[in-house]
Amino acid sequence: MKKGLLFAVAALSATVSFADYRAVIFKGNVPLSQTKVSNIKSYTTAEKKLTQHTEDSSKSFDLIGVDSLVFFSDTVFVNYSEGAVSVQNPLAGLGVSVVADGANVTVSTDTTVFDMKDVVFALSGASTNGSFYMEQLKRTTLLFDNLTLHNNSKAVVAMSGNKGVTIELKGVNTLTDAPTRLGADLTTGDTTNAAIYVNDNLTFQGSGSLSVQGGYKHGVFVKDDMTVNGGVIVSAAQKAGFRVKDNFYLLNGSVVANSEAGSSIDVNDSIFVRGGALGATVVADDEKAITCDGSYLQSGGTVQVKVEGNGAKGIKVGSLDLGGSLSPGSMDISGGILNVAVGAVSKFVEDDGEESSPAGLKADGAIRISGTAQVEVTAPEGSSGVKGISADNDIYVSGASKVNVSVLSGSGKSWCYKTDGTIYVNKACVTTVCNEDNPKYDSDKSGTYKCAAFKYIDY
Repeated sequence: MKKGLLFAVAALSATVSFADYRAVIFKGNVPLSQTKVSNIKSYTTAEKKLTQHTEDSSKSFDLIGVDSLVFFSDTVFVNYSEGAVSVQNPLAGLGVSVVADGANVTVSTDTTVFDMKDVVFALSGASTNGSFYMEQLKRTTLLFDNLTLHNNSKAVVAMSGNKGVTIELKGVNTLTDAPTRLGADLTTGDTTNAAIYVNDNLTFQGSGSLSVQGGYKHGVFVKDDMTVNGGVIVSAAQKAGFRVKDNFYLLNGSVVANSEAGSSIDVNDSIFVRGGALGATVVADDEKAITCDGSYLQSGGTVQVKVEGNGAKGIKVGSLDLGGSLSPGSMDISGGILNVAVGAVSKFVEDDGEESSPAGLKADGAIRISGTAQVEVTAPEGSSGVKGISADNDIYVSGASKVNVSVLSGSGKSWCYKTDGTIYVNKACVTTVCNEDNPKYDSDKSGTYKCAAFKYIDY
């Protein structure tokens, strides 16, 4: 009878393998083994053993020690309907607890009972005061399926565990939080200071869209790395649209970031753009559209940046603090398209008289443009004191890259290129357009430069 049951369940697996299911072998209420159905090729019984065959290996169990083989869905469904939620939790009693207080959902997991790795939480519906909180102890996927959530007192989605999170986007999704945190304990600091807060790595993927409005502070906060593999993600916030504590990777998809009072994309370590589309605007004075302290590395994709604040920078790479010593960050653009449009802005003057000049690209270290990169930095007449491409170290332009810098700043000392080091150009097409009163860089104050007229310096 036990063998017949096992074969019947195994036959069922073929009909559900397209979904997220896992096969669990039990002895009483104790799970002996669990495997994703998509990884299972077959089950066989011989010599009083049950053997599970996967693509890579086989695992056998004594039949006398097996009571049941059960298939569980890996997906927990949470549907919001204004002030309430409906939950379908096939893993209830197996280590996943979903508790709803109105439309505020809290999930807890117990990995000693069940391996929670790759469990999917599918969120859908709408609420004007809803949330989803979870301390995930294993890698987890959130599916946003036409989800609309707003919260008046805290983050809309907060993942406080120490394992990675994937957000899969389906349909049109919107998440917003309020300008104030009603009832929050601000005396100890509100660490979930974003509409979406993730305490570990975060990956976006899928074919849907996501609009985030960070009314309280940030739009999306990520404690470690953030990777975008797909989807269309727009994040606007009081401070950073995206605040990433480690590295930011754009591989595919589309990302747009805006900030009302800070840097639109604020990254502690490095930014990697290898594909997709990235757009960022800075409207606040003396801030940055895109900033990091490690390196900005672009090998593909399209990046569009707008500078609309006095003294603001389009892309700014600072310096990393390596145990008390600063390591200047560099900018390496070897492919893709990068356009930076500086508006009719001017220098920003601090209360103490310190001045900050607006710039298209600014690095504490070197700037290197090579390969097939296409870079354009423009500033119109009516702007003042603009630096097109500015580096505290050398600037290199080489390969088949094409660079156009046009700074028509009519007042205030401006540069198309500004460096404390040397500018090297090797077999690249560089077009530089400046007013007669403004140098393309310190040692040469002529007007317009075409590709053939630029001096090549081998390096």
